[in-house]
Amino acid sequence: MRRDVTQASWRRRNPDYFHAHRLHARQLGVVAETPPAPMVVPPPLSSLPWDLAQDEFGLTGTDFLSQLSRVLLIAAQD
Repeated sequence: MRRDVTQASWRRRNPDYFHAHRLHARQLGVVAETPPAPMVVPPPLSSLPWDLAQDEFGLTGTDFLSQLSRVLLIAAQD
């Protein structure tokens, strides 16, 4: 029980950790020359040419743009 409380409080204090960890792992995969799987984004964002964005901005830039686009889409829908 105590461990669950500790994990929950840590997650509340560090809400962005898991997003940052996944993005960092994707970047490490590129450094190791293994192509990462495309980011999963909801429609209508999924119809955008993310491969062209990746060519232009790199993996980190494209991941940032996709996450920012997701946040903006949710805000616009609200």
